[in-house]
Amino acid sequence: MALPNDNNDDMYKTREVLDAQTYIWNYTFNFINSVSLKCAIQLGIPDIIHSHGQAMTLSDLVDALSINNNKVKLQDCIYCLMRILVHVGFLTQTKMINEEEGYLLAPTSRLLRKDESHLIMIHYIHAMLDPIMMDPWHCLSQ
Repeated sequence: MALPNDNNDDMYKTREVLDAQTYIWNYTFNFINSVSLKCAIQLGIPDIIHSHGQAMTLSDLVDALSINNNKVKLQDCIYCLMRILVHVGFLTQTKMINEEEGYLLAPTSRLLRKDESHLIMIHYIHAMLDPIMMDPWHCLSQ
């Protein structure tokens, strides 16, 4: 794609192409939100944060997870997951008294806790994102 020259028409066309590319990229990577939510549920993150009773630091969350892995690498991976969950609105991030970042459940996350049996969405999310349900979508053109 050529960069715009001094011609305003070229600049608007370039902006239009960039907007179209952004739109396509957003659709292409939108699955990340769903699989991140599924991962958080599988790890029990909503339940862990809820049972903590207050904002939870990343290091406290990593300690509470039952994953035996390289601690530094795990913390980096969980940090990325938490950023996605904050971005899509399932968690909120706050500064704690000690100036560390802490994570809290957003109102929608109440439906992701195992103890909310009458409102629980966990089973629905697991079912909809299960490979048995997802694989046919990869063959839609056939």
